[in-house]
Amino acid sequence: MKAQLSIDFIFAMTLLLIFSLGLMSFAFEEKEEVETLNHAAKVRVFAISLRDMINKVYAMGPGFAVVKDIPFTLGSKDNVTITVSTERKVTVVAYIEGKKYTVTETLQVPIFENTSVIIENETTKKIVIKYEDGRGVILERANGN
Repeated sequence: MKAQLSIDFIFAMTLLLIFSLGLMSFAFEEKEEVETLNHAAKVRVFAISLRDMINKVYAMGPGFAVVKDIPFTLGSKDNVTITVSTERKVTVVAYIEGKKYTVTETLQVPIFENTSVIIENETTKKIVIKYEDGRGVILERANGN
């Protein structure tokens, strides 16, 4: 009788262990998907705020400038490329944790010159959006970050 009880106990513990491992594996996969969704949402929100800021800078006219921070953390191998094109588009391409996220937003103002800024690490997270007479709205990396 005691031997039967031990075998039942071992069998029950084995089933419990198998169930727990399966549940943990599922939880880790879901965590990865949530992190990917989080990065995608942050890139989209950043692109929308850039679009709005470019529209405001254009409305203020020549000589107006705004400094904008990238609102997420970049690792050593991460980078963000921001491009403003004459096709009235602002495109943000971010490589975060080995994955590529691309968001394109349509601008409501004319762009006279294609400009692009690459942000590669935490020390250069600021960009300047400014309206220069004769050039229109352009992007630059901020000095003295």
